[in-house]
Amino acid sequence: MEHKTLLDMLSDANEIVKRLSFDDVMKLIETGNTLVSLM
Repeated sequence: MEHKTLLDMLSDANEIVKRLSFDDVMKLIETGNTLVSLM
């Protein structure tokens, strides 16, 4: 198993973000805000 560099992880994250739609991002933000307000 090869070790992933930080750059590899960043490009992977970038690919995931590209696949997310705007609606998905808004839902994630809403969920995050809800979790923060519950703390």
